Amino acid sequence: MEGVIRPYFRLSPTIDTRACKYEVSLCLVFYNEAKFLKERLDYHLVIGVSHFYLYNNNSTDDYMPVSVLEGMNAGLLVISSNVGGVPYMIDDGVNGLLFCSKNEEALAEKMILVVEKQEKSKAMIHEAYQGLGKYSWESVKRKLLPVYNENR
Repeated sequence: MEGVIRPYFRLSPTIDTRACKYEVSLCLVFYNEAKFLKERLDYHLVIGVSHFYLYNNNSTDDYMPVSVLEGMNAGLLVISSNVGGVPYMIDDGVNGLLFCSKNEEALAEKMILVVEKQEKSKAMIHEAYQGLGKYSWESVKRKLLPVYNENR
């Protein structure tokens, strides 16, 4: 998974996700967490999370990761480290969750929060989806065109 944004949709074909306790999918952007990932995912499968969408983000200076927008557009709750431009896109606890880069304990706490606070998670997903309009080409064009014309 190094250096490539690659979704990981299902961990085990033997688990019947229809019998899961929670109706939640986790979308995670992670960095250097591979050696701990299987243990964390196994735990969340046991407690009832049915789907995972994982993005390995090897960058610590990502200015506007498209994977965050893709997760929001797909109706997923995005959990990301607070590097680069991500904090400008995600308001922690409002439209997603942020944790300090390279802090696996904080990431684990956010993952547990998502599972335990189903209604809050759904509200954050809704808020993220509603806020995507500001990233549309029409919205960006309205903001950039005056700046471009002013500096010609």
